[in-house]
Amino acid sequence: MPINLASFVEHEIGNRQNKHVFMRMQMPNGDIEEVDMYIDDKGKKYRTRLDSDIKSASPRKRITKKEKLRREIIQTFEQLLCMSTLNIA
Repeated sequence: MPINLASFVEHEIGNRQNKHVFMRMQMPNGDIEEVDMYIDDKGKKYRTRLDSDIKSASPRKRITKKEKLRREIIQTFEQLLCMSTLNIA
């Protein structure tokens, strides 16, 4: 079972309302991962530690293992977010 170790919501209010949600979590395998989710009028965007590795890989040499782990991290984040008391609506 994943564990939410720390989380918070930041609000930036300007011409439009943007939100930033951060979570540090312990994955089922024991690894500690951090996820940032940014919400704006265009939708949700996620940042993980794996993003730069995946982005810098050549198109021929996709890092499918890291892409799969990134999806797992984001799915775990979403699962913990649903169980949390954070109000991001």
